[in-house]
Amino acid sequence: MHLDRDDRGNFQGNIELDGEVIANPVNQETVTLRALVPGEYVVNLLHYRSNFEEPLKVTVKIEKLNPRVTVEYYGHHELNGTGDEITAVRFSVLPDGAIGRFSQPP
Repeated sequence: MHLDRDDRGNFQGNIELDGEVIANPVNQETVTLRALVPGEYVVNLLHYRSNFEEPLKVTVKIEKLNPRVTVEYYGHHELNGTGDEITAVRFSVLPDGAIGRFSQPP
């Protein structure tokens, strides 16, 4: 498992677009599994720090890239301030590399 992108909100969140530096409007983190090892995987979300009081709406997308790109899970969640942590989804990888059942806590 590898963290490809660790988004820290507006801190160092600039991108260059057509030669102009702008604030990136997308706060996104990307984690990659380099190999599909059989077993159970748990996706947890942690609201590390908050500069506002409103709940933070979060979207989780799980894609399988090979042999073609398929969206295996897409769900919306909400974090309620600094330190809030939830389990978004659990899933299993079967011995043949197939993605098994997804489950969410109630």
